[in-house]
Amino acid sequence: MQPYGMAGGQALKRETALILAAVGLFTGVCGIQRFYVKETGMGIALLLTGGFCWIGQLIETIKLAQMSDQEFDQRYNGGMAALPP
Repeated sequence: MQPYGMAGGQALKRETALILAAVGLFTGVCGIQRFYVKETGMGIALLLTGGFCWIGQLIETIKLAQMSDQEFDQRYNGGMAALPP
């Protein structure tokens, strides 16, 4: 059985989630980082509310920027680190 965040055997990467959060902040397509980390419900909520008037999206972006790789792996990859390509 794969950890929750593992998609097709590949671990999710914090850098990709951070880039998606920043893109959402600047383009208005809020919540796309939540779809990437398999939190669809929160992704839909952020998308439909404009990222909770962009404040929620800003908080998400800052939170991902300050999160260490180990913390990201623990939360979204079930403790398994993403392997380099």
